[in-house]
Amino acid sequence: MKKSVFVLVAVVVIVAALIIALTDGSGSIDDAVLTPNFQDSTDDGLTQATCESADGVWNACGSACRQDPGAICIEICMEYCECQSDDQCPDDLSCSDYVEDVGVCL
Repeated sequence: MKKSVFVLVAVVVIVAALIIALTDGSGSIDDAVLTPNFQDSTDDGLTQATCESADGVWNACGSACRQDPGAICIEICMEYCECQSDDQCPDDLSCSDYVEDVGVCL
């Protein structure tokens, strides 16, 4: 009996610690887990053709949370042009927001 009570208390403590860790103590899991860091969209006219003509690499289904690859993130495709230098971006854009030596044209 004492062992089952101890196990129950341990489980409750672990669950409470996980909730606090995921919510940063705010009590709201929505902001801590579900809000992605959206990148600028391609509303600036960037297309696969303009990306590839500048020697960039078009990613039609990149992560909405590319700045934090370990984050729990919604599954939504973000289009962007990947680059390693400004030379791989169309003239009016520059390579920035690097993650592991790969940036995006913004």
